[in-house]
Amino acid sequence: MKLTDAVIKNINHQDKDQFFSMQGTEGLTLVVYKYPSTSKTWFYQYRPKGKNSLRLKVGTYEELGINKAVSIFQIRLIL
Repeated sequence: MKLTDAVIKNINHQDKDQFFSMQGTEGLTLVVYKYPSTSKTWFYQYRPKGKNSLRLKVGTYEELGINKAVSIFQIRLIL
């Protein structure tokens, strides 16, 4: 599913956490936390060689939106 502002705004909180991957940005994931939380948070998830998976918080959807989250994600890849 392609994540757009309209799609993200229409995602309802359910009784379990939901994970949505952003196409074209391997590792950038939107997590919609279970009800009653209203949080939608961007994370960058990756696996260093031979180690367990790591997850870094990029920020909330409400603060960043899509474009800024992708920009931050791309900057972190360069660093």
